[in-house]
Amino acid sequence: MSLPVLQKNGDLVLGGLFSLHDMVMEPNLSFTSMPPPAHCSRFNFRTFRWMQTMIFAIEEINRDGKLLPNITLGYKIYDSCSTPHQALKAVMELVGNEKVSGVEGETESEGTCHGTIPAVIGDGGSTQSLVVARFLGVFQVPQVSYFSSCACLSNKKEFPAFLRTMPSDFFQVDAMIQLVKHFG
Repeated sequence: MSLPVLQKNGDLVLGGLFSLHDMVMEPNLSFTSMPPPAHCSRFNFRTFRWMQTMIFAIEEINRDGKLLPNITLGYKIYDSCSTPHQALKAVMELVGNEKVSGVEGETESEGTCHGTIPAVIGDGGSTQSLVVARFLGVFQVPQVSYFSSCACLSNKKEFPAFLRTMPSDFFQVDAMIQLVKHFG
């Protein structure tokens, strides 16, 4: 069963992971039948605005033919429900659903990943980003987090494809110390 996705086709399709809900209602597991899908609750409007920002940026890039001539960007956006488990399921669906184009009968060499997802935006939480970064790093798919600040994610040997748009906690603490010293 596939997860709900918000998508728009394009020549290049960017992945998106956003914690649109703050909680997952876990069902009671009886182990006598297949478990029902997880139910996400408590909608997060702040994260919803971040998701809208990604969509807006993609639409603006597509509108300006000079930025990426003859290329349109698309997106596949998933809700990670603020949990590492849901984030991993979403990113596996992002990468796993990609079809390899080629001549029938040809086989791809082992250890290669030829999906059309060139990068993933998100997730916002450091805990979710840790799980996603470990998975995407294996395939060298860049992950750009908009809110993960854990200094541990700066380790390029462990997280070679992880990038962020904000400084890590280490630099934020250092900046606060400098401000306190400066202003006494």
